[in-house]
Amino acid sequence: MLRLNLMLQYRRLGDHDTALREVEKALNIDAESAVAKFNKGCLMLMQGEYDQGWALFEHRFAAYQRLDTLGEHTAKYLAIQRIFPTQRQWRGKSLAGKSLLVWTEQGVGDNIMMMRYLPLLTAQAKKVYVLTDPPLRRLFFHNFKITKICESVRAVPDFDWHCPMMSLPLAFDTTLATIPGRRPYLAADDPARTKGKKRVGLCWAGNPHYEDDYLRSLSIEQLKPLFEAEVQFVNLKKGFRVAGMDNRVNDAKDFMDTAKIIAGCDLIISVDTAIVHLAGAMGRPVWMLNRLGSEWRWGVNPTRSPWYPSMKIFNQKLPIDWSPTILEMAKELMAWASR
Repeated sequence: MLRLNLMLQYRRLGDHDTALREVEKALNIDAESAVAKFNKGCLMLMQGEYDQGWALFEHRFAAYQRLDTLGEHTAKYLAIQRIFPTQRQWRGKSLAGKSLLVWTEQGVGDNIMMMRYLPLLTAQAKKVYVLTDPPLRRLFFHNFKITKICESVRAVPDFDWHCPMMSLPLAFDTTLATIPGRRPYLAADDPARTKGKKRVGLCWAGNPHYEDDYLRSLSIEQLKPLFEAEVQFVNLKKGFRVAGMDNRVNDAKDFMDTAKIIAGCDLIISVDTAIVHLAGAMGRPVWMLNRLGSEWRWGVNPTRSPWYPSMKIFNQKLPIDWSPTILEMAKELMAWASR
């Protein structure tokens, strides 16, 4: 446990090489540790080692079961994972004439990120079912040829194979060179626009129940330097009303409604939360404020994303301190607004 705690701290500080060495030491002590294997997988994915990383990433379910506390959402998809037999999990076999159930897991952003694989599945399988939560239902229905979208396990029809959403990259042997969906794969109606200032969608915080949320989320006051730019800001943080912003997001019933708001923006600025995935999947220009430790999907000291070509990444320079990064972004935003 000591080695894993050290690994976690080094990762949060952005020292991924040392973090990987610490997790290797943990595996030397306990070669069967699912927590260590899963964390090693995340670190290898972060360094672009997808061939080994995806396989180790499959230890996530066993790792979550060994944690002391589980969030409500994590407990939910662990329960689903126990219901569907492991021997029927799809790992890339032919789907000709077969039915496949894909079930969402982890956070909303994770599932939006992996929706890119659905056109590949619907082109192969006779039927594709999706088990998901209501906030994503219309996004699936509007963009993909899904046979049936289910909101509960009881509503799932009989199927030949099933696959958790985050296991799709492994099933397709995904490498950095073969990531699908580099073109926009989500769309929403683009609302009628009136002439005026450029519109910039802004999201400054994510789910507060996420363990590392304190490392990624900001207060609206910290973004004050951005407000010097001559643009119309659009609030994308539901539950907040900010004076001077377009606050229609508070009327959004699901992520399809949020996508419609994003479609009417010229640029999206957000911390690492579901909003960047939604904007990136729609091909909208998106600037992400990336915390020092980053995350496996973005890589080490990234400026661009192999998953979302329309994304530009602004990296935090020092632990906790966002000021230099926000000032850098503010300068670029003012130049962008004046063009």
